Amino acid sequence: MLLNILKMSPKENTNLSIIIVNYNTEEELFQCLLSIFRSSIKVNYEIILIDNASHRDSLDKIKNRFNIRIVHNIRNVGFARAVNQGIYRSEGEYILLLNPDTKVEDNTIQTLLDFMKNKKEAGCVAPAITYPDGNPQPSVRSFPTFLKVFCGRQSLFTRLFPNNPITRSYLLTDLDHTKQQEVDWVMGACIMTRKSTLEEIGLLDEKFFLFVEDADLCYRLKEHGYKVFYIPEVKVIHLFGASTNKLPQRSLFSHNVGMFKFFEKHYNPNFLLQHLLFFSLALRVLYILTFHMIKEQLKEMGFSH
Repeated sequence: MLLNILKMSPKENTNLSIIIVNYNTEEELFQCLLSIFRSSIKVNYEIILIDNASHRDSLDKIKNRFNIRIVHNIRNVGFARAVNQGIYRSEGEYILLLNPDTKVEDNTIQTLLDFMKNKKEAGCVAPAITYPDGNPQPSVRSFPTFLKVFCGRQSLFTRLFPNNPITRSYLLTDLDHTKQQEVDWVMGACIMTRKSTLEEIGLLDEKFFLFVEDADLCYRLKEHGYKVFYIPEVKVIHLFGASTNKLPQRSLFSHNVGMFKFFEKHYNPNFLLQHLLFFSLALRVLYILTFHMIKEQLKEMGFSH
């Protein structure tokens, strides 16, 4: 019975396009697709998978079980560009960007869709994100500023002063995560928007290879008068880093380069601020890499706590 559901033919008059970018996450992707096909989605939808040059034959299991559209890139073109490839090919009025290492609850997608249909001022909407153990995953933040950017979750300042007001403001520590509300920006693991809105404000900025493209998207939505919403009534389970954890140094580098580009694009820093930001972010990368290297060495020596 399940196999018949998974192999069903694409529906006509597509209302929703679900775009997933994959990079060597076949097992997680398989579970993600299962969760979609088992969901209570009341509209016609399509799934477009953009594969960013994963290992050869890594999608055989997917191809044999799911009737979805797959685009194979011969090299890893980055997340933003891959998403745009999916958007160009999409036929739905609504677009859902979904990470391959997620699993959606039964009513998550339909609830997000209903919300977008009823909230014309909404530029995008995102659900609550949880870890596999059920604990909430931080998925909403205020926009970074020149001060806040150095008060992230892994920063030295936050580790030394975990309850400082700057970090709390940036990470929205005091936010009521059980309340539906407008926020600055949401994590790109699961975001629903309208195709017409993306055509109006521009697709994802391909200058962002990986990370920070979600903050940039939300920033541009607000510039055009749209609102960004977080609705915790529905949830998505996110493994977080199923592909990026395989290349942690590259992921860390991409995140900080993305943050630098965000500031350069939206805040137009002068020469002094631009170079100060660059060297500060470089020091931040060096600190985090050193911290994790020491942590791993201590773990190998038996000091795990």
